[in-house]
Amino acid sequence: HLQSKKIVRAKEIAERFEISIRTVYRDIRALEEAGVPLGSEAGIGYFLADNYNLPPVMFTNEEATALLFGSKFTEQMSDDNTRRSFESALYKIKSVLRGSEKDYLEKLNDHIAVFTYTDSDDFKRMSFLSEVRKAIVNEQQIEIKYHAQYSDETTLRQVIPLGLTHNGLQWHLIAFCKKRNDYRDFRIDRIKSLKITELSFEKGDYMSLEQYIQKMHSPEDQLDITLKITKESLRFVKDTKHWYGFTKQEDFDEKHMLMHFKNSDLIGFSRWVIMGGKHVTVIEPKELADLVIDFAKELRGHLLE
Repeated sequence: HLQSKKIVRAKEIAERFEISIRTVYRDIRALEEAGVPLGSEAGIGYFLADNYNLPPVMFTNEEATALLFGSKFTEQMSDDNTRRSFESALYKIKSVLRGSEKDYLEKLNDHIAVFTYTDSDDFKRMSFLSEVRKAIVNEQQIEIKYHAQYSDETTLRQVIPLGLTHNGLQWHLIAFCKKRNDYRDFRIDRIKSLKITELSFEKGDYMSLEQYIQKMHSPEDQLDITLKITKESLRFVKDTKHWYGFTKQEDFDEKHMLMHFKNSDLIGFSRWVIMGGKHVTVIEPKELADLVIDFAKELRGHLLE
């Protein structure tokens, strides 16, 4: 664990191995007495000397399998640079596996596949992931040309990159947008071009990624949504409901369920609702029901043209 990070806090060690802080201090002293070159910074944590390395660690079948699963997901859900780096790291890890684990992985490899709906253009744009990572670490502002789905417009934005998230099968850049003077969620596949600028920023001047996520999930920033859905159609929303802020469900009558959500994007939510057709009724809020009706009228008019 000490080799996994530059500096490790005693509290982190205690939580990882489910031991007390007192036991951590005792074990650290034991390592020092055994000749392990440990350093420490008061109030910060412990670190190993740069030139010290333990012999290669041994992996269990379960750990080796977890690495294989990770490589399958990385292959489909990241940019070329990350895929190449992960593949290189996996080769190094495989080199220290025992023969039984190597054989186990070889047999399992061809029986695991991960599929995504990403097309070739999306894969090309995922190359921006590497640039975004560099900008985040180096605290540099970036300039992007971004295509907004709802307005169908492409605009030039100067943004402060806060972090990356992966949800709804897509990578998202969370950033402070100078054009809007507010925090925004930019889907990577909608970025047409990206350039790291010479302008820097101070992390402390902006919300952290964790703070942004907490804010997005705070009750005061989201609307309460209630839908009445036929029980026979519940299987069709079993997976996608979680992408739209699902919180709970309850019986309404013999044929219907009430499903509750928290979501701030009524426009996007309305498009999801309309896919349910006659099986879904909006109970609240009225604004959502109005959006669904307007969208249905627009769709009907288009189909009858």
